[in-house]
Amino acid sequence: MVFTYLHNAARAEEVTKAVEAKRAALPCPQADAADYHATEEAVKRTLDEFGQIDILVNNDGGYSSILPHPCKMNGCG
Repeated sequence: MVFTYLHNAARAEEVTKAVEAKRAALPCPQADAADYHATEEAVKRTLDEFGQIDILVNNDGGYSSILPHPCKMNGCG
């Protein structure tokens, strides 16, 4: 398992320690999942270390800038 984090390094370390207590090492490179190039680099580092990715979940929790903001479309802003 590998996960990335953006801001809260202390929380990422807590999660890492909790998982490591149950299994082997858990890499967690810092990367903004909403940033294509940062995500691409995190994937590359993971592939370099493990050779494959079985499951990839990219959940940035952010708003996509590809679509217009709803208020701009509906005139609410």
